[in-house]
Amino acid sequence: GLAEQSRGGPLASILDDAPDAMLAVDARGFVVYANAAVERLLGHGASQIVDRPVAALLNDAADLERLVSSIVEREVEEWELTLTRSDGRAARIAASARTRRLDDGTFDGTVLCMRDVTERYHAGTELSRKNAELEHCVHALAHDLRSPLVSLLGFSRLLRQDYGALLDDTGTHFVDRIEQAGRTMEDLIHDLLELSRIGQPGERKAMVNPATVLHQLQAELKPRLDAAGIELVLPQDPPLVFCDRTRLYQVFSNLIGNAIDHMGAC
Repeated sequence: GLAEQSRGGPLASILDDAPDAMLAVDARGFVVYANAAVERLLGHGASQIVDRPVAALLNDAADLERLVSSIVEREVEEWELTLTRSDGRAARIAASARTRRLDDGTFDGTVLCMRDVTERYHAGTELSRKNAELEHCVHALAHDLRSPLVSLLGFSRLLRQDYGALLDDTGTHFVDRIEQAGRTMEDLIHDLLELSRIGQPGERKAMVNPATVLHQLQAELKPRLDAAGIELVLPQDPPLVFCDRTRLYQVFSNLIGNAIDHMGAC
């Protein structure tokens, strides 16, 4: 079985030279083999691991549950787990499991292939923390900017309503510029909040056909296209895109709208 092959059989000769850390675990969950890369990864020599339960290397109940699920005849392609090094430090490991069966089909054990991804894990954790801080700052900034903006737009409307008759053309023009600048700032704040929400759980991702989105935009933009004498050429059979449909609509709307506005007289 797996135990005999791992202690000097052909399986051991293959695993000994493997660059990744390899563990062979029998059907009871005990380690029957550890190659040299295991000691480089975890600091535990083979003599410290073999004939001990593999659960002794784990420090999280969820990791143990996943490992057990792979040992109980169900293969897990790859997952990440946390193992304990010999110096007590935790190592984040990308592990894949391959079950082994005997000729009669009975379950014999599991071979685990492990690779150190500790640095990547910490970098991802730090990035998530910074993204959370950035999102908080964006929301706080948007809230702080909206308060004076509401006052600015409100007083400009009162100025137009109550004193519009007293303003000459220049004064009316100035009020128009104030309101236009305020609405532009309002749009910028809205776009800033929309940017911070990208990828949030509220989005509904699915396989979207860009053709339907593009034809919708073509119909909506037809008056502008006809007025400018612009022909919008759409692909006949574009590939499907896994995304939130609203986001895809926004992307194409911005791209085509900018093209119409800035393509010049060509």
